[in-house]
Amino acid sequence: MLKPLNQIGETLRNNEAIHTMSRIMSYLYTVGFPFCFVFVLYDHFTSHDRRDITILIRGTKPESDTFALLNELAVDDTERALYAFSPQGIDDTQLTHWDDSDVTTESAELHTLTFFRALAQSEIVLCKSNQFLKWYRLLDRSDRRYVRLYHGPITKAYGSTRTGSEPSSFGDGVPLPDTAPRYRSVASVGEKYFRASAEGCHPSQYPTWGYPRFDRIQRFIGGDASPVLPENAEAVLEEGDYTDILYAPTHKDGAYTTTFLPFEDADTGRLRDWCHEHDVRLFLRPHPKENVEYDHLVDDERIFSADQTFANSATELMPYLDGLITDYSSIYVAFLLYDRPVIFLKDDHERFLSVRGLAFDYERYFPGPKPETFDAFLDELATITDGHDEFANERSFVRDTFVPGRETTFLEAILDECNS
Repeated sequence: MLKPLNQIGETLRNNEAIHTMSRIMSYLYTVGFPFCFVFVLYDHFTSHDRRDITILIRGTKPESDTFALLNELAVDDTERALYAFSPQGIDDTQLTHWDDSDVTTESAELHTLTFFRALAQSEIVLCKSNQFLKWYRLLDRSDRRYVRLYHGPITKAYGSTRTGSEPSSFGDGVPLPDTAPRYRSVASVGEKYFRASAEGCHPSQYPTWGYPRFDRIQRFIGGDASPVLPENAEAVLEEGDYTDILYAPTHKDGAYTTTFLPFEDADTGRLRDWCHEHDVRLFLRPHPKENVEYDHLVDDERIFSADQTFANSATELMPYLDGLITDYSSIYVAFLLYDRPVIFLKDDHERFLSVRGLAFDYERYFPGPKPETFDAFLDELATITDGHDEFANERSFVRDTFVPGRETTFLEAILDECNS
């Protein structure tokens, strides 16, 4: 029996095919390209050798992962080009360091014709932040590797492991094309299972290919690469014979503001005098997502600002450093490769645990002194200048856990995957 018109309308409205077509039309409208025009461009741009690499970076300046890929491409003697894109466009000043190499580089703003062409020709797409690539699925192909490139092994809880009920103010999800493989490169088995648990994904999506920035650090240590820094920063770091220490706390998820020198008895004048007396320089690097007031500490003699204008990537500073101060920042995991002292300053510790939480046990996996008073902090600084280091064995354990030795670089690992 034929259904009444109102029931037929209800059936059509609930029909999945209708919804699917509606989503397709909505998508095409949002993209803004005529359907046939898209395929004409697609056919033109993909008629070349499509084995290039695209990296989508955070901010406007290339950083250590981009520099590492350029290094490895130059060594690999490949004809692959590297494309770098950002929502705000790219300041490519520092890419001139590779002008003498045979690596082709190109950079531009997202959603431009240059980006359209680069994405179509790239076999590997590396995503470092929240880029809306799902709108480009018409350019997708089954053999393309989309890889989520994290900022490094994380030490703070996130996702389902967070202790706080409120989501982070600094979310960093990466929606990828629905049909693309969802690789998320990690450095260790421990990181694989932690991220799989935090993100609710199968561990098979987390290959242990490592991080390009760690390959760059190994080249620093081996003397095969030099840091890329602004001239003024390089001049400061190469000046004189000092003990240079980076102080780099993490953000607090927007729940509260970071405090440099989180001691009730902190004395800036006394700290400066102590640094003069012991030939120590401190470089303060606030998290880029946090607006922290610290100008009152900086004197540009013994205490310097080392923000994003001083160095876009902390990795580029590390070869100059004799030690590190942080609270919970994952930067210390990268610094473990140098086997140099790390001091941990608790910044409203119990509050941070309730707001965010830590990924791993604080005493075991954050190896270093944790002074509770300003005097104790100065004493720990003195141990760095004296060359005394009682946490070397503990750091070795954490380094082997989170950054185990590798026989291949990140680029070699992913190219092997593409060729398999």
